[in-house]
Amino acid sequence: MDLEKRKALHLELVNRYVEREVVNLGRFPESDRIVLFDCGARHGVWTEAFFKTYPNAKIEAHLFEPTQRGCDFIREHHDDVFGPCRFGHTIKLNQIAVGEREEVLTLHLDKEGSGWASFVARPDFPPIMTEDVSVKTLDDYAAQANVERIDLLKLDVEGWEWRALKGASRLLAEQRIGSVLFEFSQCNVFTRTFFYDLWTILRPTGFDFFFVDRSQEFRLQPIPQYSGEWERFKGTSMFFARHHSLPVESILVTQPRPQTAAGSPDRAP
Repeated sequence: MDLEKRKALHLELVNRYVEREVVNLGRFPESDRIVLFDCGARHGVWTEAFFKTYPNAKIEAHLFEPTQRGCDFIREHHDDVFGPCRFGHTIKLNQIAVGEREEVLTLHLDKEGSGWASFVARPDFPPIMTEDVSVKTLDDYAAQANVERIDLLKLDVEGWEWRALKGASRLLAEQRIGSVLFEFSQCNVFTRTFFYDLWTILRPTGFDFFFVDRSQEFRLQPIPQYSGEWERFKGTSMFFARHHSLPVESILVTQPRPQTAAGSPDRAP
């Protein structure tokens, strides 16, 4: 199988995987415009899956992809990625990263087009190239783009999620973000951030937390209180935080696992 066919197969598999993830986040009202921020858009497959999940909605999508290669791919494949569902949508592609302040940072890549690009040089994926990228806060971007509210903020920024949320402090304080989907992985070791750091930003501003349980068909498992169990530095985990004021309900929420008296999950068989 040649390289192009392998890439096409990979994208097809990613699409199927992401679509299952999107479906289980709950239902957004399709009668209203849905504002989506896709931070770490890469090839645009997550936004594409969101479009397919809500074919009758008008979606205002803001994609943030700091690498030149990623932005070029999205532009070159725009019709393929967004064409089937583009009626009534607005799409804005931004070649910037999001963080806690406006600055220029060096992105480290282990290969061209890497999905592991990070602002820290990772020893598990040693970088062979770098790219200087512009960083902007979500607060400033939303103000400049006249975005009043973000219905879903997706963060896949390789350990930079905490800093991205720090740069959205005004939006969070004003309750202008409805829900957040974020990744947590071994990359957080190198950026020195914990799940608890994300918890302490979102929980006090009214967010309920869920674990995206891939072993249970991507169902949402409620996290009623903080536990060290969620400091998952091995592999990649996805978490969903939804503001308690939202009328959105997921029909696929599983029951939380039994808790011990100390508040940690019961690991007994």
